[in-house]
Amino acid sequence: MNEKDAIEDAFDKGLDAIGKRNLSQWIERKIRINADDEKQEVRKLTLCPDMSMPTSARCEKMTDAHLRPLANLPNLEYLDLNGNRLITNLTPLAGLGELKKLYLGNNAIANLTPLVGLNKLKTLDLNNNEISDLGNLSDLKQLEKLNLSDNQNLDLASLPSLLELKELRLENNEISDLSPLSGLAKLEELYLNCNQIEDLTPLMEIGNLESVELKGNSYLPKPQIDKLQKSLPKCKISHDYEI
Repeated sequence: MNEKDAIEDAFDKGLDAIGKRNLSQWIERKIRINADDEKQEVRKLTLCPDMSMPTSARCEKMTDAHLRPLANLPNLEYLDLNGNRLITNLTPLAGLGELKKLYLGNNAIANLTPLVGLNKLKTLDLNNNEISDLGNLSDLKQLEKLNLSDNQNLDLASLPSLLELKELRLENNEISDLSPLSGLAKLEELYLNCNQIEDLTPLMEIGNLESVELKGNSYLPKPQIDKLQKSLPKCKISHDYEI
């Protein structure tokens, strides 16, 4: 094993394994290890807990201050910050205009303003945060996959502009009105489990839908599901009335 591989292997085993106390230094070293040898450009970076490691070895206590080195990676295309729990401020990501895939699930994010200019994003995971206002996502026109499950009472008014969406996850958000989704003609997969939905009419014109999950919507009458199935005969619909 060469020196680079040995160092990377040590990083993969967690913070304790390499005796680093300053997480910012750890991130900076991790960035250098991921850099292209010739161009020194990082294009893919994962900084999330290794759930196979003991808690003491996981990178779980990353905070906003620890993200500052990321601002110097303008060519980054893939960034995984899932599961860091304490991240609230995304400002260091605001200049990462080449990002195509961004994973921010299981943090404490409420403000999405720094994402406004990331208009090359195709995949965005924001599950299990503290988000209610989606207005800053309206210009992310290339988004194809969006995960907003397990947030606050989401305002879906900004979603109609995301016309390239193919997969949308909105589980466990107290959603009752689906009308903002009616124009998402390219939508193929829709996850709406554990909400407060009563009316499925807005989904009946989305002819590309292949899969809709509706379990845990206690106010949803079966006739509405039957009507949706009749409108979309090829769509697989999961619901609480299944035998």
